[in-house]
Amino acid sequence: MLAGAAPAITASAAEPPLGITCSSCLVVAEDGRRLFARAAEVPLPNASTTKMMTAIVVLSSADLDDEVVVSPGAAAVPGGKLGLLAGERWSVHELLQALLVASSNDAAVALAEHVAGSETSFVEVMNRRAARLGLEATSFTTSHGLDAEGHSSSAADLATLAAELLDSPVLAEIVDTSGTTIESSERAATIENTNLLLETYPGADGVKTGFTALAGNVLVASAERDGRRLIAVAMHSADAFTDAAALLDFGFRKLRRGILLADETVQDAIVSDAGAVSAVAAQTVRGPELPESVRFSFQVSPGLSLPIREGEVIGLIHVEDEDGGILDSVPATSSGSLSAPPVDWRRELIEDVLAAAGHLLGE
Repeated sequence: MLAGAAPAITASAAEPPLGITCSSCLVVAEDGRRLFARAAEVPLPNASTTKMMTAIVVLSSADLDDEVVVSPGAAAVPGGKLGLLAGERWSVHELLQALLVASSNDAAVALAEHVAGSETSFVEVMNRRAARLGLEATSFTTSHGLDAEGHSSSAADLATLAAELLDSPVLAEIVDTSGTTIESSERAATIENTNLLLETYPGADGVKTGFTALAGNVLVASAERDGRRLIAVAMHSADAFTDAAALLDFGFRKLRRGILLADETVQDAIVSDAGAVSAVAAQTVRGPELPESVRFSFQVSPGLSLPIREGEVIGLIHVEDEDGGILDSVPATSSGSLSAPPVDWRRELIEDVLAAAGHLLGE
């Protein structure tokens, strides 16, 4: 039995989503593969998407039930939205919600001071964490992302940061919250999520908005459909929500593309003296690659022997990328039947006689 594989053909470049206005943007699959990118490595002001890193560092350094006492400096931060008052006491969890849901700048500074003693020391931790994550285009100078010299990130780095945040069940739940009420030692406050896609885009579940004069509109968005997650980043957009939705739509269309369709045949799977059959895919394989950019290989089932019935599982079809990496594997069934070769009774008789003679001589 012999196994054969179809040849690979290089894919053409993907067309960009129509009408997007982002100067820098991309959409990536859950495994990090880029489905579309535009100037994704260019460092740009990134506004409140900075708060993703703030939340990650806080969660790794403090307990959710820790009590945070708001300093006069934190209370004075512009764009606070929560309107923190000096001396108020909030839990870390409540302030993380204010940080990520309402994009509260004062909550960012209060959390930074609680964790590191000062915002300056906290920012140093942020930059060390960025280096460990390989965010080469990222440099933080504040915990909140207001315009400041030297404060920037790239679309690619923000996508990596979003994936890191979503790995935390606590933070993933917060960024998927449309609105909630949080309570301090003194009062309760109702907050609403600044990410409009949570209410308007099917499957949206995060992550963070941003806007400043230098950054323009920025959005890091995530959505999940049919068990597949995409992260889209739109930086310096005329309308980041529309851009991110277009990027996600584009990505999901690519993920729905059938690379290998159920009942599709891989030729020359099994050849024997009795004839030949091909391997037929039992399931559809979908993914972002163009069908022409992948190749298929067939792996016969161990111990498979004749006869083979049509439709019988005979092995696996591996879907491989251009570098030989396996993207997916599906069961392979036989395109037809193969009979066992006819028994030659004369040959069997001679073999039996010789075996018997050898036995007698041995005795």
